[in-house]
Amino acid sequence: MSIKGNARESILLLLLLLVVFNTNATSTTIAEDSISGVVNEWKRHHLRSGDDASHSDRQLKRPSKKHPASSPSQSPTASPTAAPTMSREQEWELNKAKWNCFISGGSNARPYNGYEMVFQKQSQVVDYGLPYRVTVNKDDKVFLVRQMDGTPVNDDGIIDWMRTVDEVFQVIADSWTNNADSVAVTYDAEKGHPTDCNIDQDSGAADDEIIIKILNATLR
Repeated sequence: MSIKGNARESILLLLLLLVVFNTNATSTTIAEDSISGVVNEWKRHHLRSGDDASHSDRQLKRPSKKHPASSPSQSPTASPTAAPTMSREQEWELNKAKWNCFISGGSNARPYNGYEMVFQKQSQVVDYGLPYRVTVNKDDKVFLVRQMDGTPVNDDGIIDWMRTVDEVFQVIADSWTNNADSVAVTYDAEKGHPTDCNIDQDSGAADDEIIIKILNATLR
């Protein structure tokens, strides 16, 4: 029962008491009529209150409609995109361009006067496999070969065994043209020249493997 209903019932009871104990009532019939009226009013009030309460209970007990829980939509997982691979020819072209940029002076262009490097070419058929200091002139020709301690080399066989960087690039390209069984090349990340080159023309043949190393290339 609500607070409003309790207050109304209390008022009706007070009226009933006032009627019963009213000393100024003129007759017993009037008092009885008043009592009867108050009682009837009290009954009607309780009947309405009961109906209202029942109606409220029915509203409270009315089952709520259940809605099926919607499952969150699953966004498709994007498959990682594989990074494009560079072919050996593209890698060759890229590093050849780096080398050309380096020998031209890059952003500080200057007249080309050649370069120096440490060059080593190994083969089982030639005994010239030590590293040498090689100087290449502005005409892109080997014109000075020294041992690592600076001693000049006068052996024509050793001098002819040396190669310029451009000649090594050509050796690599020729190995592909000639369908070598194995060609493994690494390049200098900044200057572009080959640093390690291993070529095996025929894996079934002996003594045809060539290994070339180039280090410390500097402009003159």
